[in-house]
Amino acid sequence: MNMCKIPDKYCIYMENKVNDIPVEEREKLYELCKSYLGDKWSDISATDLIVKPITEGFVNKLYLCSLPDGIETARYNKVVVRYVDFEQFKDMFSQTQVTTISVLLSQINISPKLLGVFPNGTINEYIDSRYFNATDDLNPKTVALLAQKVATFHSQRIPIPKNPKPMIDMFSDFLSDEIKQSFDTGIVGQQIRDNNLRIKELDPVVELSWLTTTIKQLNSPTVFSHNDCNRRNTLVRESTVNNNQELDIYLIDFDWCNYGYRGIDLGQYFCSWGQKETDFGEGQFPADHQMLPFIDGYIDEMCKIHGNSYRELPINSRQTLTKEAKVFTLMAYMKDILYIFWETTNTKRTDLMPKAEIRYNCYRVLKNQMENKENDIPVEEREKLHKLCKSYLGAQWSEINTTDLIIKPITEGFVNKLYLCCLPDDYKQTARYNKVVVRYVDYEQFKDFMDETQVLTINLLLSSINISPKLLGVFPNGTINEYIDSRYFNATDDLNPKTVTLLAQKVATIHSQRMPIPKHTKPMIDVFDEWLTDELRQSLANGIVRQQMLNRYEIKDMDLMAEMSWLSAAIKQLRSPIVFSHNDFNRRNTLVRESTMNNNQELDIYLIDFDFSNYDNRGVDFGQYFAGWGQKVTDFGDGQFPADHQMLPFIDAYIDEMCKIHGNSFRELPINSRQSMTKEAKVYTLMAYIKDILYIIWETTNSKRTDLVPKAEIRYNCYRVLKKRILEEYSDIN
Repeated sequence: MNMCKIPDKYCIYMENKVNDIPVEEREKLYELCKSYLGDKWSDISATDLIVKPITEGFVNKLYLCSLPDGIETARYNKVVVRYVDFEQFKDMFSQTQVTTISVLLSQINISPKLLGVFPNGTINEYIDSRYFNATDDLNPKTVALLAQKVATFHSQRIPIPKNPKPMIDMFSDFLSDEIKQSFDTGIVGQQIRDNNLRIKELDPVVELSWLTTTIKQLNSPTVFSHNDCNRRNTLVRESTVNNNQELDIYLIDFDWCNYGYRGIDLGQYFCSWGQKETDFGEGQFPADHQMLPFIDGYIDEMCKIHGNSYRELPINSRQTLTKEAKVFTLMAYMKDILYIFWETTNTKRTDLMPKAEIRYNCYRVLKNQMENKENDIPVEEREKLHKLCKSYLGAQWSEINTTDLIIKPITEGFVNKLYLCCLPDDYKQTARYNKVVVRYVDYEQFKDFMDETQVLTINLLLSSINISPKLLGVFPNGTINEYIDSRYFNATDDLNPKTVTLLAQKVATIHSQRMPIPKHTKPMIDVFDEWLTDELRQSLANGIVRQQMLNRYEIKDMDLMAEMSWLSAAIKQLRSPIVFSHNDFNRRNTLVRESTMNNNQELDIYLIDFDFSNYDNRGVDFGQYFAGWGQKVTDFGDGQFPADHQMLPFIDAYIDEMCKIHGNSFRELPINSRQSMTKEAKVYTLMAYIKDILYIIWETTNSKRTDLVPKAEIRYNCYRVLKKRILEEYSDIN
């Protein structure tokens, strides 16, 4: 397991001259640096060499060697000397192979430069960096860069054996008779019993057998694989060049590299996704849409390297890679568990078994999710869901008991909580609806913003005209909805005329509805001022939001109140028509269903979540759509706003559909021209950006989260760029 990056604590508190290094070791390090680096390293004595032990890893030992401050700057004034015990691990890897890999990867900016190779070790360029962390997992730029590096890594042709023993088969070697005995009756088993750990339920032999079979069924492609692509082996370097923030990522420690399953590195990445700990962390495995920034970044880079035909193969699809990543994440969890068993058995440590428990819980929950049997729903909640399904759906739903009902929490939204409820396999083929979505809405908390009766009315009417999934049940504070096997509308759809046309038609249909709700509600732009409460203003001025913004973010210079005032005036000047508006028309609320009927590819789009819907300006929905246009991430994305000609597929399809509904006189009105709608969409996109920023201020203030302000910065940058363009293009807006 790894062990190469310099912990920050050594960089902070250790003095420049550490004298705890044995004389013999210091002399050896000095001779290595002098011999391989030459230059200024030859001008100092062994006692002048600054040596700091970094860490001892599973297979290696590292030292940071530095020139003293008084020496004129050399090309490399700090290096990392790495000793590897190849003899002890000769059955696991070859020195010749590791050296070959290290040399080749250092030449293509995948790893730090290799400055020296000696028996049992290397001298490497020192990278002033940090480990990849949980904040990076939520940063699309960092995730995309990591995915690109992994794709580049996987595309290398390295002159080593192409058919090694798969890592999953090596696990049986790790689980030796000694380790099995330790688990059953030795120190591992004793610690499990003493701490009453749930991992006692694990049968390692049976679980490894199941995992091996499952992995081999995937047929994951063979690539050149890192095999230990964890956070300690992923270094992030941030620097400023010409006032621009630069970012790069380096992979290190290639002791375990060989040709193996592609999914190994994917699983190793996702097994620590979003976790604050560097090793053996805990946390919820990402939802599919949260996995896509990495998956999409990987596919895009592989297409750059191998051509667009790469993504056309089913084995390289989003769906396949997502499934592959999940299964190999189970393998990564198991790898951690077996390592802890091995380390505990051999060192008699007593602090590691709680970490094995954490990883076992991660393993168990993910496996349950993958098997569609998530049993961690509280009994009271499970019984409530069963009663709802039985009461409103009847038929086969009445024939199963509470424990048979398959329940998966989907997500908790801003105002709602959703569960996917499924019939067991035995009942699925005969039921009209074998999966439904139960949706709870907290109307009481948001009574100032929405009315339960109004939302219910809207849902009933829109589900009857195929705009939204069918409504199968209505109960106080919630609904039961048809389950749509679908995905979110995405950046690829934005470039597909067929998908864009269908979406525009759906929006035009919504805008043409006559809903039995109040027609004169306060416009959303005027509601923003109410959202910005005194508490949020204080947070923005000198509270948690302000503190986070001061961390090198340009949004700190934004006068939010002034921008809202300017935007309100610009919007009112447009005189955008009043229509029945969705008002939360983002990607999460736009579902795309693709299916095959009689060998023909069928496509449909459903809109969901009408909690904020009312009569409002037409441009509100336009702006919400274009605020996410072309962006790979689902929420708070970054990307260039489309050129006018890229906006027209949506605008033209909207106009055409409105003419079908209202007659050709619709397009003859100046307010309904291409030019008016394009301008309208741009200005209302600014409003969508402000809406996102306000939400982030609210969420950061109330939850104390530290990961959202970078997303506010992204949206602020989008806002600034688009506002500048609008002011240049339209002289009547100032």
